[in-house]
Amino acid sequence: MKALEVALAEQQDGVDFEIYTSDQPTLPTTPDIRGRFGRGYTATRLRARGGYLWVRLTNGAVTERWALEQIVARVAQGRRRVRSN
Repeated sequence: MKALEVALAEQQDGVDFEIYTSDQPTLPTTPDIRGRFGRGYTATRLRARGGYLWVRLTNGAVTERWALEQIVARVAQGRRRVRSN
Protein backbone atom coordinates (compact mmCIF):
# COMPACT_ATOMS: atom_id res chain seq x y z
CA MET A 1 0.00 0.00 0.00
CA LYS A 2 1.31 3.42 -0.94
CA ALA A 3 -1.32 5.75 0.50
CA LEU A 4 -4.63 5.91 2.30
CA GLU A 5 -7.19 8.62 1.54
CA VAL A 6 -9.94 9.14 4.09
CA ALA A 7 -12.91 11.50 4.08
CA LEU A 8 -14.64 12.01 7.43
CA ALA A 9 -17.63 14.25 8.04
CA GLU A 10 -16.56 17.89 8.53
CA GLN A 11 -18.97 18.44 11.43
CA GLN A 12 -17.79 15.40 13.41
CA ASP A 13 -14.61 14.45 15.27
CA GLY A 14 -11.54 12.48 14.21
CA VAL A 15 -10.90 8.76 14.36
CA ASP A 16 -7.99 6.51 15.31
CA PHE A 17 -6.83 3.96 12.76
CA GLU A 18 -4.86 0.74 12.68
CA ILE A 19 -3.64 -0.91 9.49
CA TYR A 20 -2.94 -4.61 9.35
CA THR A 21 -1.30 -6.41 6.42
CA SER A 22 -0.50 -10.04 5.80
CA ASP A 23 0.23 -12.54 3.08
CA GLN A 24 -2.36 -14.85 4.69
CA PRO A 25 -6.15 -14.23 4.79
CA THR A 26 -6.24 -14.23 8.61
CA LEU A 27 -6.16 -10.99 10.62
CA PRO A 28 -2.80 -10.46 12.32
CA THR A 29 -2.81 -9.70 16.04
CA THR A 30 -0.53 -6.64 15.85
CA PRO A 31 -1.13 -3.62 13.57
CA ASP A 32 1.63 -2.52 11.18
CA ILE A 33 0.68 1.16 11.38
CA ARG A 34 -1.28 3.26 13.88
CA GLY A 35 -2.39 6.87 13.69
CA ARG A 36 -5.26 9.34 13.74
CA PHE A 37 -7.31 10.99 11.01
CA GLY A 38 -8.86 14.39 11.67
CA ARG A 39 -12.19 15.60 10.33
CA GLY A 40 -12.53 16.26 6.62
CA TYR A 41 -10.25 14.87 3.91
CA THR A 42 -6.86 13.36 4.76
CA ALA A 43 -4.36 11.80 2.38
CA THR A 44 -1.56 9.93 4.12
CA ARG A 45 1.44 8.28 2.50
CA LEU A 46 1.96 4.88 4.08
CA ARG A 47 4.15 1.91 3.32
CA ALA A 48 2.77 -1.52 4.06
CA ARG A 49 3.25 -4.90 2.39
CA GLY A 50 1.06 -7.92 1.99
CA GLY A 51 -1.58 -9.47 -0.19
CA TYR A 52 -4.31 -8.74 2.38
CA LEU A 53 -5.15 -5.41 4.01
CA TRP A 54 -7.41 -4.50 6.94
CA VAL A 55 -8.18 -1.00 8.21
CA ARG A 56 -9.66 -0.61 11.68
CA LEU A 57 -11.29 2.71 12.61
CA THR A 58 -12.13 3.46 16.25
CA ASN A 59 -12.95 6.33 18.57
CA GLY A 60 -13.63 5.37 22.15
CA ALA A 61 -14.34 8.89 23.42
CA VAL A 62 -17.89 9.07 24.78
CA THR A 63 -18.26 12.74 23.86
CA GLU A 64 -17.02 12.41 20.27
CA ARG A 65 -18.76 11.24 17.11
CA TRP A 66 -17.36 10.43 13.70
CA ALA A 67 -18.79 9.51 10.33
CA LEU A 68 -16.88 7.88 7.46
CA GLU A 69 -17.73 9.22 4.02
CA GLN A 70 -15.05 7.52 1.91
CA ILE A 71 -11.85 5.52 2.22
CA VAL A 72 -9.48 4.69 -0.65
CA ALA A 73 -6.30 2.62 -0.45
CA ARG A 74 -3.72 3.33 -3.15
CA VAL A 75 -1.79 0.17 -3.85
CA ALA A 76 1.03 -0.83 -6.17
CA GLN A 77 1.77 -4.34 -7.29
CA GLY A 78 5.05 -5.52 -5.85
CA ARG A 79 7.88 -6.60 -8.07
CA ARG A 80 9.61 -9.88 -7.51
CA ARG A 81 13.34 -9.50 -7.19
CA VAL A 82 15.46 -11.84 -9.23
CA ARG A 83 19.02 -12.46 -8.11
CA SER A 84 21.67 -12.85 -10.71
CA ASN A 85 24.95 -14.60 -9.96
